Amino acid sequence: MNNEVFEVVEGRIGINAFNSMIPEFRGLKSQESLLYIYHMGSYKSPYANYDKDERQSKVVKDFCPNIVLRPEHQAAINKFIELQQTPTMRYLDANLVGMDKVRRFLLSVDLNQVDDKGKLLYKPYDITSAIKESGKIVDSIEALRNKVEKELVSTGVAQANYQPSKYEE
Repeated sequence: MNNEVFEVVEGRIGINAFNSMIPEFRGLKSQESLLYIYHMGSYKSPYANYDKDERQSKVVKDFCPNIVLRPEHQAAINKFIELQQTPTMRYLDANLVGMDKVRRFLLSVDLNQVDDKGKLLYKPYDITSAIKESGKIVDSIEALRNKVEKELVSTGVAQANYQPSKYEE
């Protein structure tokens, strides 16, 4: 049995027959809807590296500019994500959210901001410390991504698109 939720047949995306019985996927037939759900929920989508808002705007622009988003779309995305996730993936997701918060902090911090007593809220050290730790954060995220990819391959979820690294060949 194929563990993949989506399949491409004759150049058209669809939900494989077994998974089409899942309530959240019933009735989803339009290419726009299926492409939207796939690219918003798949860890293998080329859009997976964007944050949720940017991902949505790019997917809509690139695949389904005329789509009318309905609650059924989000329910299908949530189910698709749930079916793909392992505990390590959930941990990776939490780390990616944290990394994005650090990024937003670095973009928005105001070194001149003071508290009600006139004391600086942030010191240059706060910024340089965060920057120094950035490499470690990125390395940790990359290690988690590699672990997730190996999990997906071992469970058969990603075998169709798996490319062995040069060390595994």
